Amino acid sequence: GDFAARVPQLLEAEAGRLPRRGVAGIVLAAPLTDAALAGEHRRFFLHLTGWVRRRFHAVAGFETRNPGELLARLRAWGVEPDLVVGPVNPHGIGMKPRPEETLAQIATPGSAPVVASELRAGGRCRLEEGATYALAHGVRGLAPDLAEMDEVAAELRGLRERLAAAN
Repeated sequence: GDFAARVPQLLEAEAGRLPRRGVAGIVLAAPLTDAALAGEHRRFFLHLTGWVRRRFHAVAGFETRNPGELLARLRAWGVEPDLVVGPVNPHGIGMKPRPEETLAQIATPGSAPVVASELRAGGRCRLEEGATYALAHGVRGLAPDLAEMDEVAAELRGLRERLAAAN
């Protein structure tokens, strides 16, 4: 079927479960984003970004396991989502196609704002180290995975102090 038409139908079905006050944003999960990216479905990204903004008056974003590749393609296709969520960490875990390319794409003018995930690189570093690295390389936000953190409260306090000092 038509991939670009099916995903909005799925989102409509899910939206019925949400409070009526509205939705602040919709970020499409990585498996769907990366399937569309692999198929080079420019129309899918263009259509979904506009549809989310019109239908929900909300931020439109994409989660990916291929941040460098997605950022490059979106820019080349003229698609401007409000954000891209993807791995950014000091060990380069998940920063596909390669960490250097991902960082270059983040720094390229016209790239979508990036919210960093996988900050702890699969447990190889502390949250503060991953967050500091990501922020130093131009990400606009952080999406720590609470399930992978060892000392959630202590690490979040440290992160809050780090962010307060930066502002």
